[in-house]
Amino acid sequence: MEINIIMKRLYQYALILVILLLIACTKDTKSPEEPTPEPEVEIDQSEKVTVSFKADDKSLIRNPGMGWTVYDDAIWTPANANTYWEQQSEYANKYASTFYIRWRWSDFEPEEGKYAWDHDENFKALVKGALDRNLKLAFRVYIDGQDNQNQATPDFVRKAGAQGYNTTDGRNHWNPYVDDPIFQEKYSNFVKAFAAKFDDPEIVEYVDVYNIGFWGEGHNAGYINYDANKDKTDRWLINLYGDNFKRVIPVFLSNILQHINPSIINGEVLKNQQMALRRDGLGSRYLEDREISLMLSAFPQTMIVGEQAYYGGNDLEGDWKPFRSDHLYNSSSIWRDNYRLSLAHAYKLRANYMDLRNHTETKGWVETSVDYVQEFMIIGGYRFYPSKIVADKYMVSGKDFNITHEWNNMGLGVCPNKNKRWNNKFKVAFALIDATDQIKKTFVDTEANPGDWVGGDVFKYNFKSADTKDLTSGKYTLALAIINDQNENKPGINLAIENQKIVNGWTTLTEITVL
Repeated sequence: MEINIIMKRLYQYALILVILLLIACTKDTKSPEEPTPEPEVEIDQSEKVTVSFKADDKSLIRNPGMGWTVYDDAIWTPANANTYWEQQSEYANKYASTFYIRWRWSDFEPEEGKYAWDHDENFKALVKGALDRNLKLAFRVYIDGQDNQNQATPDFVRKAGAQGYNTTDGRNHWNPYVDDPIFQEKYSNFVKAFAAKFDDPEIVEYVDVYNIGFWGEGHNAGYINYDANKDKTDRWLINLYGDNFKRVIPVFLSNILQHINPSIINGEVLKNQQMALRRDGLGSRYLEDREISLMLSAFPQTMIVGEQAYYGGNDLEGDWKPFRSDHLYNSSSIWRDNYRLSLAHAYKLRANYMDLRNHTETKGWVETSVDYVQEFMIIGGYRFYPSKIVADKYMVSGKDFNITHEWNNMGLGVCPNKNKRWNNKFKVAFALIDATDQIKKTFVDTEANPGDWVGGDVFKYNFKSADTKDLTSGKYTLALAIINDQNENKPGINLAIENQKIVNGWTTLTEITVL
């Protein structure tokens, strides 16, 4: 009996032992389909890296919508391209951002439908010379032949039956009445073709609007019926340019306030078409308080284009003086006095552009007042730099990545990013760049708008992105740029940072680790 009990218990113990061995074996066996998960890494996301920059306050930095401008101002004949660039190349390379072509309509379209950009080799060479020097283009096409060597409106307009009158300068050039329907038809055809060619912000900065009257400045334009047609003609001209230039900002001359209905300025020009404003004649008595008030009231919604008053030349070898016909200022003053006053007016208006003009005037600026040229190059328009960037040191897939960034504008002007033609195209972006200099991820801070950055303030943003998936773990370079979303998100504004390192147009910041 006792033996049976002992044998039974031994059997039970053996069975338990077998079961335990089986369990142990099961625990030690791993299925290849179910690998053991890695332990979760705990990262202290409070770890930050801070990058500080020093502003570059010396270099020429070319950016859209600003800078010194060199001209071809064809009062006589258009400049020979080879001669022009031989004379202006050094100055353009050192100081300028824009090449401004102020030509007669008859130079652009000497025969109906035959355009300079297709058939005039000299025009094409002038344009190529500018683009080869990294200058963008700007234009005024004027129709009045007053004080000009040649008739400004092509003669096919007169031959088509347009009514007109002759200039009063002794040359008797024929000008059209600007309310004449045949003139308006022919000029509309030209502007549409002109816009089809040059409505490209990658090569064109701005195009002037209005362009009637003496020198295209609106003075003394002729009408068949002034009282009946003046406002209607002004609206036609403004909308002709505004409706056809959809990407390049049109610029309206503010120095014709006495010739235009204020409701048109506030309505069509500033509100509906969102045109920039231009003031020729800086550094002279002609700048009026009402013009200053208009331009300052429009700022910073619009940019301002400035131009020095033209006193008929700049003969540094002889006794040619500024202010010679200006009773408000000392007629014995030297050119440097006029340059100083011109810049004082430009700074008061917070202008984005000023003119070095043609070779004679450019030489005058540089040879007598290169310090003034350098000064406007730094504070004219806008000049952005990020003073401090604070970023997470680690990026964890699926978790927020944080960047704090601060921006400054050293310039007095504004980046016209909010103009409807630019449509806020410039945006602050950050990128992760791998060891082969390839951009693997881009983050855009839509709250940071360069159009808000008016000089005098620091603009600070706290950016948080949860879009951190699909990145291979490893080390990356965090980089910064102001991109252009109308140009494949390429970097579009150059930053004023001293000794910056750039990779594919992006300013490198620091190394971060993706886990």
